[in-house]
Amino acid sequence: MPGNIVGPVIKIKSGVFVARGQRRPPLVFTEPGVSMLSTVLNSGKAARINVEIVREVVRALHSMGLSAWEMFR
Repeated sequence: MPGNIVGPVIKIKSGVFVARGQRRPPLVFTEPGVSMLSTVLNSGKAARINVEIVREVVRALHSMGLSAWEMFR
């Protein structure tokens, strides 16, 4: 994560997010999770949704003044 963005420590256990002792279903997918989901669903619609989600992630990064390449450094 970039230096100015801080998030809670989250462990993933059996598809349930555990953050600070609270168990709740996930609210978002990670980028790799979206790719895995579209592979499992194996449909054209899932692939289109995957592309849209990745585009939104890139737009969000750009709005924060970051590029996708900076996230991988």
